[in-house]
Amino acid sequence: MFSAWPFFHPVLEAAARSETGPRPENQDNYLIIRGEGEAEYLREGRPHRLRVPRWPRRHWRLCLMDGMGGHAHGREFAASVAEALLSEPFAPRSPRRRRERLEAIHQELHGRWHQGAESPGSTLVWIDIQPNGLAHLAQVGDSRAFLWREGSWQRLTQDHTPAEFQWRDGDPIEGGQPPRNVITQALGYGSFGLIRDPSGEKPAAYSERLRLDLADELPPDKQEHADLATIQLRRGDSLLLASDGLWSGEEKEPWLQLRTEGKLHERLRELLWGVLRKGAEDNLTAVACRLT
Repeated sequence: MFSAWPFFHPVLEAAARSETGPRPENQDNYLIIRGEGEAEYLREGRPHRLRVPRWPRRHWRLCLMDGMGGHAHGREFAASVAEALLSEPFAPRSPRRRRERLEAIHQELHGRWHQGAESPGSTLVWIDIQPNGLAHLAQVGDSRAFLWREGSWQRLTQDHTPAEFQWRDGDPIEGGQPPRNVITQALGYGSFGLIRDPSGEKPAAYSERLRLDLADELPPDKQEHADLATIQLRRGDSLLLASDGLWSGEEKEPWLQLRTEGKLHERLRELLWGVLRKGAEDNLTAVACRLT
């Protein structure tokens, strides 16, 4: 997705913030595992800190989850995703192996939680960062990741909407654009209308499987929309992970207001409170990381 950069060992700083907003409970969650194995996520809605045994030194993990709105146990399910990722080894370099690991997590959660159409599920943005700044990204759903580089924000992920997969497959987009909050798949839940049958057709039907595209499985002009990617980070870069409550409100592209200097936790507080003041409609969660 981005060109290589000379080998280096950056200093990383990360922070997260989550706000319930106007909803009765917070169904968002996040996970940070820092370079010495210190981890943080939301347990029962509050920050919980612990140490991950045998975590590789100077390796980092950043994750953001958003439980499916309107489905049962969204908060508990998003926390269970964080806990599954606490015990998951650092990402293998092969994107196919990373996809296998993500599919295994999905199947384990599906087997434990799925009880029908109203079963819970979650979005996921997952980034593992090696000591040399090589970052491995995977996503499911419509939570987003952004990269700050050379004075501007670049979007790294694409929402898993019906129109996105129709575009990837070269299918006509019929009936106009669906609502922007409609996603076609969620971790632990499954997908709808994405999985091809033996004849090569994509029936409009539920499947417990996920569709996670690698770059070499897509046409050349669509490879930047792959769901698993590797990015070489540079000194001065920042990453932002955001739930849809942050990016789908009345204010367009609020992350453009995120200042990347100073203390990250203060910058995130300013960002989320600014969105809340302008009329947020959902939970708000952001994870930020800075490389120096």
